[in-house]
Amino acid sequence: NGDPTEELSRAVRRARERGVILVAAAGNDGEYADAAGQWPANVPGVLVVGAVDAAGRRARGSNRTEGVGLAVSAPGVDVCVPTDDGMAA
Repeated sequence: NGDPTEELSRAVRRARERGVILVAAAGNDGEYADAAGQWPANVPGVLVVGAVDAAGRRARGSNRTEGVGLAVSAPGVDVCVPTDDGMAA
């Protein structure tokens, strides 16, 4: 939580100058938390991803993204992922 360090901000700026796309999760602090209060999500130039359910509604635990400059949403509830034993949700 809090503001990013100057070192992190400088590293993000250098990466962006080289065309690197930086992505960070919005976080899972709940419906009243905003990613703008956490780094690396609140570093300018970082693309923030919040979670949504199958209906496109913000996932229950996903932080809001109103306070960040670049944000998208992606499926984050009951997502099937590969495991050593097959697939799991």
